Amino acid sequence: MRALDDFRAYLYKLKTDTINDWQKLILMFKADGKNLPNKITETRLIFSLIPGLLLVIGQSNVNLRWLAFFLFVVIALTDKIDGYIARKNDQVTELGKILDPAVDKILIVATVVAISIIDRMVLVSVLVILVCEILVFWSAFRATHRDIDVAVTWFGKAKMFLQCVAIAFLILPLSPDMCINIAQSWAMVIAALMNVISLFIYLWVFYRK
Repeated sequence: MRALDDFRAYLYKLKTDTINDWQKLILMFKADGKNLPNKITETRLIFSLIPGLLLVIGQSNVNLRWLAFFLFVVIALTDKIDGYIARKNDQVTELGKILDPAVDKILIVATVVAISIIDRMVLVSVLVILVCEILVFWSAFRATHRDIDVAVTWFGKAKMFLQCVAIAFLILPLSPDMCINIAQSWAMVIAALMNVISLFIYLWVFYRK
């Protein structure tokens, strides 16, 4: 019975903390949502869903696949712009610290889900990436509200870069070929493995603090 009571207490605390975190996030939007860096991040957030949507809609449409590829690359490459402007103009906010990595996670998650719909060969890798990305973002979200600074490691940056390269490779409307299919599958496997390693590194740093 004690174990059950402890579990109920844990669930109640988790529920209370989650509600408080979301309330703080809403207040952040009201206070800081209108400055330029955050506006850029919010725009990236909206567009981050489009590459995946284009992939699902235009599975066999070459033009839509190229458009999805172009948008994915542009959104991925503009990752540093909002942060640069915020630091240059002294407009770094707690909201920006949450939104900026959130856009990266949503871009990756939305796109890999779309890829798994049109290519079941990479489904396992996609599921691994989804779990890792969600856990990392949730931990970062909780850390920010508790004033815990968990800086992005060099491995995390390398993981993000290689992951974007692998996903962009799968988006390209390449002609069906066994070698290409194998290369695409291995690209996703490598991206999934790097996500797992990055998750363990992140959680190790997080819980040490």
